[in-house]
Amino acid sequence: MNNIFMAIPNKGRLHYPSVKLLQEAGIIGEIGNRELFVKTRIRGLEILLARAADIPKLVASGSTYLGITGADMVVESRAKVRILQRLGFGYADIVVAGLEDAFKNRKKVRIATQLPRIAKLYCRHRGVDAEIIEVSGACETMPRMRLSDLIIDITSTGTTLRLHGLKILDKIMKSEAYLIGYPGELPQEERETFNKTLLAIRSTVNAENMRMIMMNVPEDILEEVVKIMPGMGGPTVARIESKENLLEVYAVVREEEVFDIVVKAKKIGARDIIVLKLEKVIP
Repeated sequence: MNNIFMAIPNKGRLHYPSVKLLQEAGIIGEIGNRELFVKTRIRGLEILLARAADIPKLVASGSTYLGITGADMVVESRAKVRILQRLGFGYADIVVAGLEDAFKNRKKVRIATQLPRIAKLYCRHRGVDAEIIEVSGACETMPRMRLSDLIIDITSTGTTLRLHGLKILDKIMKSEAYLIGYPGELPQEERETFNKTLLAIRSTVNAENMRMIMMNVPEDILEEVVKIMPGMGGPTVARIESKENLLEVYAVVREEEVFDIVVKAKKIGARDIIVLKLEKVIP
């Protein structure tokens, strides 16, 4: 059987969260700082560390069957890939920033960016006459050096922009980390490895915002407790071998529901309440 590859960012804001996700999914262990290829615990799968900007094209071409990258990189690359899963990290904005609003003061503006396609689409949409200056590194210094009037860049907090005296003038799009997949047909053996990997990642992401609530409930208030604990398919009820007439009730619920359920259950008469973080949720 031929190995299939999954590409993840080799550096930047998506690198560490991607590694952490694969570790929590049980796919990899610790990795070295200079490794480009990483063996995994899934037979037939190997991890490739690559530039986030290159990953959509690697996946689209079938060089790698899976990849983690930002939504902005997918749009910028124009690569035809399948969006398999939103991963819940890497949230950022693609913004227009400058020392001043050059749109008001100039007929033609110079815009420095690492995202030339997104920049061109934005200018076309706004009807702006612009010279797009493509840069390969940080572009925050360009306006102050008078090499551009504005920049189009990605920012999570805006701190770096403010440090360079830049103001956010417009927000173009939101970005986040995606798990992307090869859009074509896979051979049978490679498809099995692909599906195992997808299951491991999806179940880990699904578990991130889910919690298990367990409590002991006197039998005479069971019906009231069940009403406030919907769970994924309804709560599980088990009899406790004790002198008291008690039942154990437990369910998997969304994290944001936990506090409300605990308060209501305690008020009804439930006790010995335990809330557990989950590693995997497989629907």
